[in-house]
This record gives sequence, structure tokens and C-alpha cells, in this order.
Amino acid sequence: MRMGGARHSLSRQPSPPFLPQLVSCSLFITICCSLLLLLHFYLRPGPRLEYLSDDRLQMASGIADDLKLDKLDGHTKPRMIQLANGVLMPVLGFGTAGLGEHTKNATLCALQTGYRLLDSAQAREWYNEEAVGESIRLSGIHREELFLVSKLHPRNFGYRITMQQFAKSLEDLGTSYLDLFLLHYPKCFSSICASTNNEVTWHESWKALEDLYHDKKVKAIGVSNFDLEELKELLSLAEVKPAILQRYSDPFHSDRGIQDYCLKEHIQYMGYSTLGSQWFLRGYGFNPVVLQWALKHHQVVIPRSSNPNRIKENFDSLSCELGREDLVQINALDGEVP
Repeated sequence: MRMGGARHSLSRQPSPPFLPQLVSCSLFITICCSLLLLLHFYLRPGPRLEYLSDDRLQMASGIADDLKLDKLDGHTKPRMIQLANGVLMPVLGFGTAGLGEHTKNATLCALQTGYRLLDSAQAREWYNEEAVGESIRLSGIHREELFLVSKLHPRNFGYRITMQQFAKSLEDLGTSYLDLFLLHYPKCFSSICASTNNEVTWHESWKALEDLYHDKKVKAIGVSNFDLEELKELLSLAEVKPAILQRYSDPFHSDRGIQDYCLKEHIQYMGYSTLGSQWFLRGYGFNPVVLQWALKHHQVVIPRSSNPNRIKENFDSLSCELGREDLVQINALDGEVP
């Protein structure tokens, strides 16, 4: 009753003479604030991360120059780096591991977004090179614009079988050459070779990679997941020096010691799981700006995703701003297991 009475009472009271002007003024101010807010988000620099307090942080070492970007067919073009043998390689690529049935569509999306480096492998447990090849064909992008990577599974160690598997990768990817071919692992661990009794070591396969390089069927060769002692052994035996070492690296596990060794030996470090996929099962994830952290430390990076928005977000991280203070604080996370 009192509420109804209140409404009745209010309805009988005349509106203050200044009320229309006040409403108009408030509406004008709201519109102006909205426009200013939109302008702020449009003009602001790229995303930044919030980090730990800086009372225990140290200055970063080995920080690269600012990454320059070009435009190609309406897309941002990742900066190219030059390998020790003179081959040019994009600093940002698309990883195709673990995409399963989404491999073709995700890879095609990546190519349409602007990625030109595609990282694949012969390990069918994690990769599908036929689907990658199909996405390349559907994209219509000329082969010379792409940088294609494959890796030899350790169950296929041996000179002859390495040559056979290399030819199979060419067939699956629909190409006559590779830009980079790697030994995927130094050993055939039981976890990845449970049904294989191959006791041949990587040495014979490395000789096959060298011959493929001499025959100009691959532009650069290298290794993946080799530790420091294995890498030193390879350098002591190799006729063709490895151009690339691919290893797992993220802010909690930067792999700095081997990165420094690669820098000294003029071997390009190529990081995978940079966005923390090793930690996802524990409920952690990283902002794509972390890719800039890796690039600033001279890494080539190959983020992967089956989500079109995330694929573009990772690519757009090339344009984000990451200052020296940000680098220092991210560096301090190394070894800090969450």
C-alpha cells in the first residue's frame, strides 16, 4: 500500500524545471566517456603482464633487438633470421603436434592468418603430415613462401630407413624438398618406442641427413631434444654442423644453459611448449605475450592451437610491447616451479 501510495504521490508532483537539461547533460557525458574509452583501447600499446615483485629479480642477459615486422598480403610478416648456413627462417611458426582430427583445419587457419613456418614430424602418435600437406594445398600459397619442418622418429634410426622416411614426409607434405629436417630424439625411449626393437643409434641417421643436405633435398638439418653432452658429441662427429636445436622451453624452464651454448656455437635455438603446455594439466596457462619473451631471447617459437581465435592471438603477439622490466621479471620465474 505504501509503495502504491508513493507512486501515486510522485505522479502528482511536477517535474523540476531543470530535470530535462540534467538528463541531456548526463547522456552527453556518458557518450563522451564511452568514446574516450574506445579511443584509449584503440591507441594503447599491446598487452602487458603482471609479474612478481621486483625485490628478487635480476637483469636479463642476451636480450635481442626489437623485432621488426613487415606486411605481406594484408598480414603481419614475422621477422626472418638467418641460420649459420645462410638459410632464412621465420622467427614465429605454427606447431602441429597433438591437433588430431583438427590438424587440417587448424593448419589452414594458421596459413590464412599469416604463419609461414609449419613444424611437423613423422611421429604419427602426435602428428599428421598428410593433413598438413592437404592444408598447404588448400591454402594456395606458393611453396617457396613456406618453411616446412619435419622430424625423424627414433624408431626409424638407420641410414636406409631414414632415407625412406624422408621420402615419405615429402610425399605426405606434397613437396619436393624440406626446409629443415631434424632427428626428433637422441634415443628410442621405451615411452615412445614401446613396440620397436631398433637398437641403431642416431649416428647413422645423421649421416643420412648430411647426404640429404649435400643433395639439396633439405636446406638445413638439426636435432631435437638432445641434451648438452649429446649435442657436444654430435658437434665432434658431424661433417655438417647442425643449424637448429629444438627443445622444450618456457618461463618456468627457460633452458638457459643450453641456449647460451647454442648462441656460442652459432646454432639456432627453437623452443616448443613456450606457452606452458607442459603446465596445463596443473591448471596453469601463459599469456601469448610470453612468446615475445622467447623471441627476445633469440628463440624461434612454434605455438600450437586448434582454436582460430587463439591461433590469431598468438600471431598478433608479435605486435605486443615487452619492455626490459617485463623481461627481467619473466626471467626471474626460471626454476620457480608453481
